[in-house]
Amino acid sequence: MSGSLFGQITGKITDNGGNGLPGAAVALYQESTLVTGTSADENGVFSLTIEPGIYSLEVSFISFATEKREVTVPSNGLLNLGTITLRESSNNLGEVVVEGEANFMEFKQDKRVFNVGKDLSNVGSNASELLRNIPSVDVDIDGNVSLRGSQNVRILIDGKPSGLVGVNPADALRQLQSSMIERVEVITNPSARYDAEGEAGIINIVLKKEKRNGLNGT
Repeated sequence: MSGSLFGQITGKITDNGGNGLPGAAVALYQESTLVTGTSADENGVFSLTIEPGIYSLEVSFISFATEKREVTVPSNGLLNLGTITLRESSNNLGEVVVEGEANFMEFKQDKRVFNVGKDLSNVGSNASELLRNIPSVDVDIDGNVSLRGSQNVRILIDGKPSGLVGVNPADALRQLQSSMIERVEVITNPSARYDAEGEAGIINIVLKKEKRNGLNGT
């Protein structure tokens, strides 16, 4: 498709005080499938070039409530969203330190990667609580995990099925301490290398190297 048919979305992400949020994640979805995304620059400014159409926009940042809205991208035009202000999440347990930490959310070819680091550990003592802080992932009172509203999601440990998670996912996630987790990968549009299970997507929990023994296996 010719580049002239593409539109552009721009905006700035700030907190309630008007301070830019560098590294804030911006994702565009169509029919629950991640289309593209980016991270805000050091001033909280972002820009996305994408085909015209109607999208679901999600803006997220650690310890802030996710902002969701529908946007219409014009053909060969600019959609300036202005300033998007994020509200602090009610489960924020402390000040967020951004400097020196990897971006909370990164976009790879077929997935979103959430780096746990120090900050995300502070808002969840185990994997179940940690997942509640990831945009588009929900965990109900019984510990059942859903991705973008569907419980038809597959949970992997280090890219492999885990015997513990396979038998009782809710209990296994509550027993897995967040301090053992390096990152969480969310795949909303699995490729052919994954089997049919987990049609809504896949959540891959990647453990720190020194914590991997005894958790993988069938």
